[in-house]
Amino acid sequence: EVGPKETQKNKKSKAAKGTIELIKSHLEELVADVVESSSLVDSPVRLVAGDGGLDFNLERILKAQNPDYEGTKKVLEINTGHELIKKLPKKSVKVQKALSRVLFEQARILDGEMPSDAQKFSEDLITVSLSD
Repeated sequence: EVGPKETQKNKKSKAAKGTIELIKSHLEELVADVVESSSLVDSPVRLVAGDGGLDFNLERILKAQNPDYEGTKKVLEINTGHELIKKLPKKSVKVQKALSRVLFEQARILDGEMPSDAQKFSEDLITVSLSD
């Protein structure tokens, strides 16, 4: 028999999967994957190396030696319990795209990187700030 807690868990799981797919669809060219984090508590997102991916510090060294080195796409971990992540599906498609990119760039900044496209990051911040 499935109790009320199990039903709530399934609803949360479906909502989380939907949000993950939503973010993934907006960031498919920027990240290798989007997954639910089991360790994030306060932050909405973080970037981690994918399977077989290089450590961030090693990639920085390689970039310093070879400016043309692109690096590997990272995996974006999301905290599905964070209020910002929970509100994302309720936003317009334009705001969903902008917020998904802002979250990705925020994770890059927290890792000591610059935004991949500073102009787009600025536009996205304005879009998100002006949304309801």
